[in-house]
Amino acid sequence: MSPKPTSCASNPGKLVQGSTSFAVGDRCWTEEFNVIDLAAKMLGKRSHKLQSHDSWLTLTASGYILQPRLVEVTPRDDGSVQTLSTIEVSHPTLLPVPVFEFQHSLGPSVEESVTRGFEQWATVDLPVLLELPVSTPELCMEFMQELPNADNSEVRTRRLLLGPLQHDQAETETVQIGEHAASCPCCLLFKNAEAFAPLLEGDDFIALRLYALRSETGQALADCRINGVPWQPGKLALEQYVASWPGSGLMYRRQYVIAHTVTTVAV
Repeated sequence: MSPKPTSCASNPGKLVQGSTSFAVGDRCWTEEFNVIDLAAKMLGKRSHKLQSHDSWLTLTASGYILQPRLVEVTPRDDGSVQTLSTIEVSHPTLLPVPVFEFQHSLGPSVEESVTRGFEQWATVDLPVLLELPVSTPELCMEFMQELPNADNSEVRTRRLLLGPLQHDQAETETVQIGEHAASCPCCLLFKNAEAFAPLLEGDDFIALRLYALRSETGQALADCRINGVPWQPGKLALEQYVASWPGSGLMYRRQYVIAHTVTTVAV
């Protein structure tokens, strides 16, 4: 049997299975859940072959180890459920460090809410991880850049993989933010290139979560994480970017980006 993978200390997701009691009006009930089973079911429906263990999953084609976890369950007055979960990913060779991401979701039950969050991860994050070892990505936008070391003794090739952009579905391709359509997969990162340059041009492996939202009242909100950990400079840059969006009303963008060094050559 495969050894149990270790977990990031910064990942607050700990719960694999349990139960939650609900009371709405004169109705009381209890829902049981197992997030390993829910993630396996969701991935199976997307045609991913996997091995299921007590507290983790292995994607057999790629070798990625997934640790789905529940952080919290919040019952709502209308009987629906808000959940916060995480999926932590590791790999013996492709990922030098484990990475994790949060999933915020809402549904009529714990099972449906958690599953919706996992589906969001499978749509936005997973394609980037799966195309990390691929020489010609199909779902991600790829950029390669040669960068010198500080002493100019070596040249590094830095690779960026920009994952599929998730955005509000009410928007059409004709909506513009600057010169590009609002659904452009490169703008969320490159319109904030100055803020992200230290990460993109460094030498560390970076899994970057970008989230930008303009609320219905016009408030600019954002979240930015590096390997799952909040990064305040990116959050502030994204909030400023949201403030520049034309028009009014609800708009959001969510994207997963990986930056890594693929070659280093002495000069």
